[in-house]
Amino acid sequence: MNVWLLGRGDNRRRQDEVLQLERAFLTDRTGLEFVNSQSTDDLLAVAESARAQRSWPLLDPTWISPVGTDSCDDLVWQNLENTLDSRLDTFYSTSGFETGSTLGGANELAPGEALLVYRFWRPVRVYAVQLRVFQADFHPGRPLYPFQIARLGVGCSLQGGISMSYDLEPPASNTSVNYRCAPTTQLQTFTLDEMMVGTYLVICLQGFPQQQLTDRLHYAALSEVRVFGEPVAPPQVESQLTRLLRSGISFSGRDAAAWLRAETVSCTRATLGIDEEEPD
Repeated sequence: MNVWLLGRGDNRRRQDEVLQLERAFLTDRTGLEFVNSQSTDDLLAVAESARAQRSWPLLDPTWISPVGTDSCDDLVWQNLENTLDSRLDTFYSTSGFETGSTLGGANELAPGEALLVYRFWRPVRVYAVQLRVFQADFHPGRPLYPFQIARLGVGCSLQGGISMSYDLEPPASNTSVNYRCAPTTQLQTFTLDEMMVGTYLVICLQGFPQQQLTDRLHYAALSEVRVFGEPVAPPQVESQLTRLLRSGISFSGRDAAAWLRAETVSCTRATLGIDEEEPD
């Protein structure tokens, strides 16, 4: 078995060497630079993914549906639905961005920005989100199309519950921090600093370092989006939250989580017959 594993590693190294030679040839002939993955990034991503799977339940993808995006190269073949089908050969691609076209204004970032919006069928507790960068084996040099920064937003409406923008200043209270992303095809795990609750998930991507050979525009592409989370429970608390949302109340992800914690405690106390008033 050790011999087999050694041979498998040798084959991987040979494949990587051939790929690097191909990319070096294309760079020399066309001037196109390639974003290269590092084995340390792959190992770190695998370890973080394993930790997430031990820590939280994975939300059934049938609970998630795409709402839309402000940047898509092909709405028919490269749309957000491809990120939820568990297939690595389908993908979502942003539109192409010219050098210097970024709206964020940060010189250290490559061009490119996109907002991806998903909806949960019922209120969900969200702990973390995983994204997988797509590698285009059908393009010369088999390029990765990664992004440099990701930010997450969770809320109960798109109007008042989530405040997302391309600004790189400290994010709003209802969004996550800015995560730095690695150029790897492994699932990358972005853990919220605290659990959020909502019916919408917004993913903001920025900085697309890889250019496409044919048009020299910058793109990012994803083959998979996964959510670590679970439905709001107990059922009576979920029903009450749903009624509040239908009445027009708009919660951010953090506000809904705070409401849920307080309401769960109240429900538990009522079930156990504990008086809400503290004794003197």
